[in-house]
Amino acid sequence: MILSLRRPSTRGVALFLGLSGTAAAVLAGPGAAQDPADLAQQLAAIAAAPVEAGQVAGVAAAVVRGTDTLLFMSHGAADLELGAPLPLDAVFMVGSVTKTVTAAAILQLVDAGRVGLDESLDTYLPDYPLQGRTVTLRNLLNHTSGIPGYTEMTAYRGLQWRSLPRDSLLTLVSGQPFEFEPGTAMSYSNTGYFLLGRVIEAVTGLSYAEVLERNLFGPLGMDRSRYCSDSELMEGRVTGYSRGPDAALRRADPVDHTWPYAAGSVCATVGDLMMFSTALHGGEILSPTGYRAMTHPDTLAGGHALRYGLGLFLETDARGRPMIHHSGAIEGFLSEMRYYPEDDLHVVVLMNTLGVARPEAVATALADRVLGPSSATAARADGERGVPSGTVGEGAERSYAGTYVGRAFGRPMTVTVEDAGDGLIVVERADTVTLGHDRGETFLSPPDRLGTTAIYAFVGDDDPGAELHVDVAGGHFVLRRDDDPLAGLWDSPTPRTTVVELDGHAVRIRTAAPHPHRIPGRPLVVFEAGFGSTLGTWGPFLEQVADLAPVVAYDRAGIGESGWDGVEPTFEHIAGRLRKLLDEIGAEPPFVLVGHSFGGDLVRYFARFH
Repeated sequence: MILSLRRPSTRGVALFLGLSGTAAAVLAGPGAAQDPADLAQQLAAIAAAPVEAGQVAGVAAAVVRGTDTLLFMSHGAADLELGAPLPLDAVFMVGSVTKTVTAAAILQLVDAGRVGLDESLDTYLPDYPLQGRTVTLRNLLNHTSGIPGYTEMTAYRGLQWRSLPRDSLLTLVSGQPFEFEPGTAMSYSNTGYFLLGRVIEAVTGLSYAEVLERNLFGPLGMDRSRYCSDSELMEGRVTGYSRGPDAALRRADPVDHTWPYAAGSVCATVGDLMMFSTALHGGEILSPTGYRAMTHPDTLAGGHALRYGLGLFLETDARGRPMIHHSGAIEGFLSEMRYYPEDDLHVVVLMNTLGVARPEAVATALADRVLGPSSATAARADGERGVPSGTVGEGAERSYAGTYVGRAFGRPMTVTVEDAGDGLIVVERADTVTLGHDRGETFLSPPDRLGTTAIYAFVGDDDPGAELHVDVAGGHFVLRRDDDPLAGLWDSPTPRTTVVELDGHAVRIRTAAPHPHRIPGRPLVVFEAGFGSTLGTWGPFLEQVADLAPVVAYDRAGIGESGWDGVEPTFEHIAGRLRKLLDEIGAEPPFVLVGHSFGGDLVRYFARFH
């Protein structure tokens, strides 16, 4: 079903116009440059395209410009097994769009004088250990706290399916070291918003769900929005799907909403989210001061500006148009809520399938159809922050080329910078990108398919390439030059874990510390971490074996924390990468390989061919 209503808050259908194909649209306000009915039909076709292509089960979308509703529609299935069509007021899990709602709830408390953005977290949660650091609510809101994200932690995988008290998660996280000093970097973190939910409850004496209903959903008329429930019946809630290895749609895994909480547990309709967007950007939710704080980028301690406000991304789209937005992804669902301030244009797109089709791409296509390219946005796209020129300053290749290492989203990150003659090339995992010079020591990648440009800034007082700051909008990571991450591998006084790039994939290896009684010339012993094991599995044996021989524990891509983006590779691929790694660290035969489970088969394959 595809419909367009005069106002998103309307529950019934106000007016119909019959359209050919699968779409039916309603004329809702005058169009600027063409017949409004044609525009409505074209917008509906854009939004429905992923359903028609078989990529998603259903899509709901709304487009509002000023006071005109240009599109308000649903199309596809609410439940594939039942053949139930997607209703206009279908309820979706919206994932991380919840963060915008949580941020608004916190800023309402700021407006009321009940919390302070720059007050320390332990003012409100005195039992949370900050390990001697000061973490403010602002740090939590803009992801600069340094507190590790729980969804990136291996231990969380075992926790998320268990019914435990909610603060079990905080116990898990609070014992982990900080990723960085608060305010010095940015890493998108669900933990920060989990903590903000606890702050809301501590200050108000109400549950997070009650605060949202009293302060936001109720007053705004968002009567189909609520905190998602694992067990309660929810009128209009649709089924979520994912795409399997064979590209077929299948029912998504269930979600225990104990854990997404204030970072991702809001359920809403497309109409309700449109009401929230128009109210937020129309000054109905926050004071002018609160709204400016939410939509104004903060800076890191080193002076680098973020592309994230308080619960909102502050970016430009592929055409260079400023936009304020947030996306969401959770089992079975994807979402995008977007506002173009220069054109007073709101776009909301919801999908009940987690797969290759992205709501951000649909939202951009809808905005393109409404706004079209303008001379102002085209100039911005080709100038300030748009298409890189592909040229670099004199001597850049001498200053910047090298390998930079650090951490990103709780995991090791390695970026190699190379001189391309007329530009710089960066290699990270499987991605190779040519950078163009922006200004000073800053370079840009071309926009990705969603329109996001990565910013690479080289920093250093005496050596401009001593540090590399990588800004991917959802993170600002500080990497330090380490031109040979394998150098000194055998001479380290302590066990050392290193991430290397092999065939476009990040692979972790670990060497045991040298032992004074090690016998020179002994063969290298390789422990292979396969299914059911990680590098830590071999920990108790490393130093014992190191008494006699050099030791490496190799974490196969796709296991533990190594990166593998596709299906598990064949033994041929794994053995080839292992052989390449051994060559790279200068290890010569003979080797002694140790593996278990599938690792045993790999050992036999490696011995036969390498």
